[in-house]
Amino acid sequence: MDIQNIDISKITKSDLCNFTESELVYIYLATFKIPQSYSIDNIEHQKILHTDFLEYIKGVKFFLNKEKFIDECKWWWYLIPDKIELITDVSNILPVFSYYNKPIFNMKPRANINLLKLYQVIHNPKYFEKQTILLRNISDKAQSRDFKSNQFDYVTFSGIFPAYKRTKENCIKPSGYLCLDLDHVKTDINELKTKLINDTNLDVQFMFVSPNGDGLKPVLLYDTYKIVHDKFFELMEKYFALVYDFQIDKACKDICRPCFIPYDSEVYMNPKILKR
Repeated sequence: MDIQNIDISKITKSDLCNFTESELVYIYLATFKIPQSYSIDNIEHQKILHTDFLEYIKGVKFFLNKEKFIDECKWWWYLIPDKIELITDVSNILPVFSYYNKPIFNMKPRANINLLKLYQVIHNPKYFEKQTILLRNISDKAQSRDFKSNQFDYVTFSGIFPAYKRTKENCIKPSGYLCLDLDHVKTDINELKTKLINDTNLDVQFMFVSPNGDGLKPVLLYDTYKIVHDKFFELMEKYFALVYDFQIDKACKDICRPCFIPYDSEVYMNPKILKR
């Protein structure tokens, strides 16, 4: 089950045994709007919430110790829809894609999320600010690749994939998103970012600075009923070469290509998303 599609209002106590541990934490936090009243970093609050959670899930087959419970809470805390009113109106109509916990060798998705949820992860320094700073201070390319592969969560922007089968053939559903890698930008990154946002030939939905800090990751939207992923990439490859004199990383053509998630305080979100 996609955790973001759980209808909290229709869940009864007897339904809880049908959910996973992670889903139970999400349901608990959302049902009682916990993030609005407690601080997850407060030790006393942690004790209270853990005790309360165990009472709430009494009768199910799971038992989460405090450490595991707090870890799950920290993941979902800032993603609870009730915490951000604007998000609740549109969160379940946006395309979704798979989110994976680090390292890159992990092939089991944690959840299927949308751009609004991902915005909260990238924009919040509590998640990957430390790793992003450390990565950008590693000069050795091999060490940099190894650090990034092991220290950053990742997503597959272009679609949803089943556990342990992240291949083109096993894409459950394409999202209609294409994330481009604009690596080693030689001009001013902010200037290029502004140009891409204002380019009326592109439909930029989301954009952030790459983990290494020298590139951009614009996420474009296309109509999956009119064009397939591969063909859309080829069109964008030609467009960027002609208009921006920029060679896009050809690996972006792969619909199952992973994208590491860094910290970016100025991550861009298309304002039209909030009006849909």
